[in-house]
Amino acid sequence: MDTADAFLHRGISHGEAEPCVARRTECFSRHERHLRLAEDRGWDIDYYMCCLYYLTRPRDEYRKILGKDLPLGEIYLPSDPPRMFQVVRAVRKPCLVYKVLAAGRRINTPAEIRTCFETALTSIKPTDALIVGMFQQFGDQVAENTALVRELCARRR
Repeated sequence: MDTADAFLHRGISHGEAEPCVARRTECFSRHERHLRLAEDRGWDIDYYMCCLYYLTRPRDEYRKILGKDLPLGEIYLPSDPPRMFQVVRAVRKPCLVYKVLAAGRRINTPAEIRTCFETALTSIKPTDALIVGMFQQFGDQVAENTALVRELCARRR
């Protein structure tokens, strides 16, 4: 669990958590609330690591959203990225946004990959960057993704 997530889940107050988290040069979080906290407190952070999906959400919260029969493994809710993108655009510091393709869990076609990249590229600031995991055993994903991102960025100019 991320440092900020762990503090907040254990009920440790922001004042108690601040010295531990603020010593780092990055704020790594899977919940947009933590980025807002760091911004509001003016923590001395160089950049934010922003997971588009709240993967450390407590199981009880998942049950409230999805019911009692939860899937095994990580759960990628489509409602998570818009909330994180809203915060990414609002914070002053650069953001490194990851889980853009939801670890492949929400991607079934090349069109869906294109949509994920388009959404991400239009939802971040010029000072932000994307981190994308790739699995080369299914083809040359590095070449495919870089060509797609180049095309999408060229259109934005």
